[in-house]
Amino acid sequence: MRTQSVKNYPLIVAGSVALFGGLLHLAMIVGGPSWYRFFGAPEAIVQMAAAGDFYPVLVCIVIASVLFIWITLLGFDADFI
Repeated sequence: MRTQSVKNYPLIVAGSVALFGGLLHLAMIVGGPSWYRFFGAPEAIVQMAAAGDFYPVLVCIVIASVLFIWITLLGFDADFI
């Protein structure tokens, strides 16, 4: 039986932080305008979210997607995937 040893812990930490950030951006979509405001989104984005505009949702999905892509790349680089 072969066990794999992960030696690049900084990349694992960076991937974990990126995962948390991506999940947080998706949670803000569900949380609504109060979550956007709490996490420091510009007031214009908060107002658009309150009005039901799709733009804040799209921005959060794009940011989360970029973070999830980084997680995948970090996983390959750290020999974790």
